[in-house]
Amino acid sequence: MQQFKAGRHPGFYSIVTAVIKGSDPSCKPKKIAYTCHLDHQRPGANDNASGSVTILEIARTLQKLIDEGRLQKPKRTLRFIWSPEIEGTLALLNQRPEFATKIKANIHMDMVGGGPVTKSIFHVAGGPKSLPSFIPGIGEALENT
Repeated sequence: MQQFKAGRHPGFYSIVTAVIKGSDPSCKPKKIAYTCHLDHQRPGANDNASGSVTILEIARTLQKLIDEGRLQKPKRTLRFIWSPEIEGTLALLNQRPEFATKIKANIHMDMVGGGPVTKSIFHVAGGPKSLPSFIPGIGEALENT
């Protein structure tokens, strides 16, 4: 029988983020976040290369259209976050707790490429009723279509 010696050792997570700065100073305190995850026990094209490339393409396309003058800068800053799944998000929020307090809404892209093969669905969730938002209304409208 083979034996292993386990222990705790210092480590780090590389977490990639990008920002498209908003134009309205009154919206500055709260950002819109686009998130996905980079790791999985069995990484694949759908879980979660599909989410990672989706927010990359959203960021790339928006920035290109803004740079070309074909789209105005968003009023609110957009933050794009590619973190390791679960534990990486916890590490990010522990390292940068202001992220949680400065995000107005989060659009999380996980397994967006499945379609009929994996029977994946687009799910819109809202926050607690104590924090009013327009997001639950969008979810209800999508459910009823």
